[in-house]
Amino acid sequence: MTVSGPDGATMMIVGAGGQLGTALRQRFPQARALTSADLDVTDAAALRRADWGGVRTIVNAAAYTDVDGAETAPGRVTAWRVNAGGAAHLARIALERELTLVHVSTDYVFDGTHDPHAEDEPLSPLGVYGQSKAAGDIAVALVPRHYILRTSWVIGDGHNFV
Repeated sequence: MTVSGPDGATMMIVGAGGQLGTALRQRFPQARALTSADLDVTDAAALRRADWGGVRTIVNAAAYTDVDGAETAPGRVTAWRVNAGGAAHLARIALERELTLVHVSTDYVFDGTHDPHAEDEPLSPLGVYGQSKAAGDIAVALVPRHYILRTSWVIGDGHNFV
């Protein structure tokens, strides 16, 4: 199933099994929605083999979001593989196929000295989670048609502070 706009453009949501991805699936039920089990963003070869037919926009909701866990040795590896590597692989697909890439990031890419953040504020992450997301943001910014959405909290069903 796809979300079709007036121009026939379609949307694919990757990371559709997480908290944000689940909410996006509910909001856009016609989107082609893939969980990490369906499509692993850290696997460049799998991304190249994926069916991109009819897709005009990729929404990247795939992320390793355990801020504290990213400071551990195994968490560091996972954060960099998913948040930086996965975003870079999707950016390459978007470049090669001339797709729009919507990438969900975080305010952890900043050091917290400015509030609110300006669109052109330099990246200055303090921890591993923010560093891995900033690296992904840099890769995504190379795609001509890209949007980087930086959130502070995602509130809804699932694991959050509510």
